[in-house]
Amino acid sequence: GLTGNDISKDDATAVVRTVFDSAENVEINFANETNGNFSTYDFEVKAYDRLYFVQVTKKGGFLLTLSSYGKQSETVSKDIAECEQIAESFAEKLTLSNMKSVWSENLQGICFINLAPVVNNVTFYPDLIKVKIEMSTGVIIGWEAQNYAYNHTGRTDLTPLVGATDARNLIDLVLNINSQKLCVMPLEYGGETLAYEFECEYYGS
Repeated sequence: GLTGNDISKDDATAVVRTVFDSAENVEINFANETNGNFSTYDFEVKAYDRLYFVQVTKKGGFLLTLSSYGKQSETVSKDIAECEQIAESFAEKLTLSNMKSVWSENLQGICFINLAPVVNNVTFYPDLIKVKIEMSTGVIIGWEAQNYAYNHTGRTDLTPLVGATDARNLIDLVLNINSQKLCVMPLEYGGETLAYEFECEYYGS
């Protein structure tokens, strides 16, 4: 999922500034370099009354991870739909196109959101990005995009071998199907496959 040339530390610092461009009194400090599965420039950032740890890949300048520490308010002023929009807009600001919320949950004032590319109504689950948003402020406090960095690629062969009607007929009749869509899903031992995803109810739940 990483494209482009290797960037300099100054270029990576510019990426971090973009991440925090809406914050006041931002303090960015270079921490070190990491050379593991991904080679990254690592930063400590003070913003929004929190301490952040940020990793930007050397190849392509991709925001790989962002974690933070600070006092957590359980007050909720942003609902889940607003948080989903914040997460999607943040991804777009980082030039990640077509990222949509595919799952979200409020847990003690933190909105956990999974983003995935959705192109031509096909959802690409191998490219999942996990986002955490503080619901009292709408500030992003977590971002984990290693799956995207590992798996994102151009996919062209998206013609299902099984028709939608045949797929629906495989669903147990005890389930009430509310919706269906195509998706690309990861396989347990590597690789991925095209699949139908059905949202169903079982006795009203």
